[in-house]
Amino acid sequence: MAEFDVTSVVSGGVEQHILPPLVNLQRNLIAANFSLMKLLPARIVIDSATRSGKLPPRGGIIAESSSGTFGLGLALIAKPREHRLIIVTDCLDSCLEAQLSVLGVDVHFVPPRPGLNIQEARLARLQELLKDNPDAFWPEQYVNPQNPAAYDHLASHLTCSIGKFDILVGSVGSGGSMSGTTAALRRRGMNVRAVAVDTTGSVLFGAPNGNRKLGGLGSGMPMGNLDHTQFDEVHWVSAAVAHQTAYALYKESGLFKGPTSGAAHAVGEWLSRTNPDKCVVTILPDDGYRYVDTVYSSDWQKGTGFLSESIPDEPTTVLHPSLIRDDDHWVKFSWHRKNITDVSAEASCLGVQHGE
Repeated sequence: MAEFDVTSVVSGGVEQHILPPLVNLQRNLIAANFSLMKLLPARIVIDSATRSGKLPPRGGIIAESSSGTFGLGLALIAKPREHRLIIVTDCLDSCLEAQLSVLGVDVHFVPPRPGLNIQEARLARLQELLKDNPDAFWPEQYVNPQNPAAYDHLASHLTCSIGKFDILVGSVGSGGSMSGTTAALRRRGMNVRAVAVDTTGSVLFGAPNGNRKLGGLGSGMPMGNLDHTQFDEVHWVSAAVAHQTAYALYKESGLFKGPTSGAAHAVGEWLSRTNPDKCVVTILPDDGYRYVDTVYSSDWQKGTGFLSESIPDEPTTVLHPSLIRDDDHWVKFSWHRKNITDVSAEASCLGVQHGE
């Protein structure tokens, strides 16, 4: 029987998912259709750490906080290099938990801690593990500049494949993908209009901290890699809009995507419809296979009511982010490439009371 280099086979399989195929959904709407978007920054962050000596080429330890696809991206890069990966999380869907288990990831589940939101509780536990493993490399996805810098590769891919386009739409969690891609496109001379997609209950763009029902999108704490000055417009989308749009996207185009992609597509499709003379590119960050037991389960959906809720087909404009409520389905705000401090200060100038 012939001998094969399994490491090279695994690495090759991973490599084909680093950059997304581009799908023409409408005359002026193109989807950057990632299977696993966080694989790109995971690869760049680990490669950079290896070059700098923070992580050995093989057999090191990596520790990070993640409840989603960045953890999986790290696992897929770490496994063929024989790194031990420690992931701290508060919850995992069954599909992701199974994938991490197969890849040998050491997963630590964190319960709520008094006085801390769940992301702060995860980071507190991570610090304890880093103290126990002083040689471990911490990717620090929320603040590591290599996270947004990784998306220079996506910007190059888009410009080489499409050429000039007008509007870039994408979901925001850590902030790396949209901040990094937009900055890289503008460095190439493309004055693209950048539209962020957040969710109600997220504090990333100055909305009140609330009950986030849409996982994988938004945050309960600020993110160091989110460069607010890159954005022209921000949309906040509910779980019902995201789920129903993900269903519609699959039925109409055959793209089986997660709810974060559904949220981004809702905004991208609306922008393409209302700007027929503009070319819109929407980043779809992950596939729907993680959600077969939840988003795509009729029994699970009966318990949420997301698919039966009446949702708008366009956003309403909000005077200020601090006025956004948890029960808003879809609102937008013209950000005008301002920093978060200036936008927050505008609330008092407008006579807006926080959360009123």
